[in-house]
Amino acid sequence: PRSVVYVALGSEAPVSVELLRELALGLDLSGAPFLWALRKPRGDGGDDVLPPGFEERTRGRGLVETGWVPQIKILAHAAVGAFLTHCGSRPSSWTSKAGGCSPPTPRSCRRSSPTPAATTGASTLSFSS
Repeated sequence: PRSVVYVALGSEAPVSVELLRELALGLDLSGAPFLWALRKPRGDGGDDVLPPGFEERTRGRGLVETGWVPQIKILAHAAVGAFLTHCGSRPSSWTSKAGGCSPPTPRSCRRSSPTPAATTGASTLSFSS
């Protein structure tokens, strides 16, 4: 329980192919189970955004989803123990909980309490930079 890293960099702030590959290598080397909601950069990298062999090496413990995902349901799931995001370029419920941040400030959060949050059904999350 609480072992899955959920990665969602969103679609508002641009992320380079180089940064995505570095993030993929970090997930690979961490050995942690993960779900990555990946939005591929427009016009850069094509289908070769992830490092060669990444999906084969992480099969069984990691999933890369390039389509829409139900983020609130994912964050509410008991298996999710960490959320890696960039905070986006517009305010949201997550960035307001983080005290607001300017793009592209990397942020992560981890569950700090099993107490349900009133608005999302997610457990209380604590944020750190």
